[in-house]
Amino acid sequence: MNGNLAADLRTLSEWARDQRRDLVHARPVIIVAPVLAATTRLLPGLQDDGAGPILVVTWGDGTGELPAEGSVTVVRAGSLEARDVVDELQAWSALLTEPPARVRTAVEAHDPERSAIVLLSVPAPAASFCGRPTVGNRSAEQEKLEDKTLSRQIWSGAGIAHAPEEVVDVDRKALCDSAARLDHGAGTVWSADASRGVNGGAARVRWVRDVTDAAQVDAAMVVLDGSDRARVMPFLEGVTCSIHGIVTDDGVIVLRPVELVMLRPVGSGTFRQAGISSWWDPSVAERNEMRAAARHVGDYLSREHGYRGAFGIDGILTADGFRPHELNPRFSGGLSTLGRGMPEVPLVDLDRQARLGGGLPLPVQRVEAALVAAADEARLGSAYLATSTIRPTETQTVCVTGSADELTLQQDGETSVGVLELGPASQGALVRFTPLALAPGERLAPWALAAYRLADRLWDTGFGAMHAPA
Repeated sequence: MNGNLAADLRTLSEWARDQRRDLVHARPVIIVAPVLAATTRLLPGLQDDGAGPILVVTWGDGTGELPAEGSVTVVRAGSLEARDVVDELQAWSALLTEPPARVRTAVEAHDPERSAIVLLSVPAPAASFCGRPTVGNRSAEQEKLEDKTLSRQIWSGAGIAHAPEEVVDVDRKALCDSAARLDHGAGTVWSADASRGVNGGAARVRWVRDVTDAAQVDAAMVVLDGSDRARVMPFLEGVTCSIHGIVTDDGVIVLRPVELVMLRPVGSGTFRQAGISSWWDPSVAERNEMRAAARHVGDYLSREHGYRGAFGIDGILTADGFRPHELNPRFSGGLSTLGRGMPEVPLVDLDRQARLGGGLPLPVQRVEAALVAAADEARLGSAYLATSTIRPTETQTVCVTGSADELTLQQDGETSVGVLELGPASQGALVRFTPLALAPGERLAPWALAAYRLADRLWDTGFGAMHAPA
């Protein structure tokens, strides 16, 4: 990174720190997080900024390093046993709107003067929590934009290339007729609307290869059950990936692409979202296409919806170019991954300030250039996947060696290539593989497959045979 970009990054870092300090200094803080481990990286910054006592409201410990004993007060909302991400999203929304008595009691004891600020680490809209204001989270109007049946309207409004798609009633004949029109030879993908609430993680998505196969259609109808409408689009072969931006009062900041590890269980029409990496690089032309698409979508969201804050576009990098299939109008996992690589400028703070409104400390073009340069230098990623087969109570960590073809436990004298963790999760257990380093441009997906095969051998995690796009 050249000197000017480095100086701009320092300016942005100091500005973000000042904004956060003004928000939390000498004030009680309440963090609502899915698991306690999700707060470990957040807490030192808040404490350095002079935050008052911190209360974490969460479901459980989760997988990974926990905050230092005694550094925060923790109240657990209860036991959460989820089947998938949809269950988790619904549980988080319920926690925010109707917190259980134990949580209300803990909040009142923590903040008797009602001066606390609430920071949400869950993607659910809430203007307040237990009578205290929340800061910088998305609104209900922004959440509605995540409905997959709205995607064509967004892509068309933004003027970006996209695959053909249709939105039809959840009716067997209507869906099969639509699939017959859209199938380009590899089947079609059916996605539920948000009539039962926002869904994610490919939980309510099904790949139907052949509509004349009753079993495939039956399985898809089960996934769509309870939804009013569904989106049908051709199955697209290519690299699953994402591009992110942040809409500010000064314009749209667009970041670099990331790989989404999307695995396909053998013999199934399901997808398993299983990791994110910034090691991967598309070609320069493909990168420019993805970034231009994000800029157009950010401009559209600002113009048509008054949108502010972070967003992500998931899609497939096909032989014909990038084809988006999903808008995530929130601070999504790809941004978390990029942000971990440049802790000097917490992207979550930049997202929060964008939602609160106000200008940037530098012209938006310079902010973008500094952030993209930092993200290009700091590559990282991890593969992670939940399983309901086992329910560990604490995190186990092992070092592994090998290659993307096969991973094994590291033995004395061998060089470690990464860390494999098994820990508790709402769906049972979470397995996470974090490589120490990949070559710039290398994809994480093959390493993820090797990691899950090893997890099956070590811990009987039950992932089974899966494969990834070539």
